[in-house]
Amino acid sequence: MRRVITKSTWAEIRTAYASGIGLREIAGNMDIPAGTILSRAKREAWPGDALSCFAFSDDYSFGILQSGIHWSWFIATCSKLKGDFRYTPESVFDTFPWPQKPKHEDIKAVAEAAVTLRALRQETMRKLNYSLPARAIFRLVFSV
Repeated sequence: MRRVITKSTWAEIRTAYASGIGLREIAGNMDIPAGTILSRAKREAWPGDALSCFAFSDDYSFGILQSGIHWSWFIATCSKLKGDFRYTPESVFDTFPWPQKPKHEDIKAVAEAAVTLRALRQETMRKLNYSLPARAIFRLVFSV
C-alpha cells in the first residue's frame, strides 16, 4: 500500500535533515514505514506524484523492466493524461506477463545485460557531466 507524504511532512523531513539528523532516524521518528526510501535530490529532480518505484534487489528484474518487451507493453497498456504516458500498477505492472520459469542461463544473460546497461548509463552521465535530464539520457542510450 502506498502512503502519500504531505508537503508539511516533507518540510519537516528537510528541516530535520538540514540540521544533521540522518534519514533513517527521521523516518523512524516520524513513523514512516521501514520500506520507504528517502533520499536527497536537487530541487529540479524532485519527483511528482506519478513517480514509480520498483523495489527489486536483483539485476534480472531490473533487466526485464528495462527490456524492449516491457517498453512495448507499457506503450500498449498504459493510461494517458493529456496525451502523456502514465505508468500505473493497474494498467502496466500488474498486467505485464513476466517470463514464466526462465532458464538459469536466460536469467544470467538478462542480469548481465542489466549490469552493462547501468554501467553505460552511468558512464554516459559522467561524460555529459549530468547535464541532461534522465529522460534525455534514456533516449540517448536507446538511440544507439
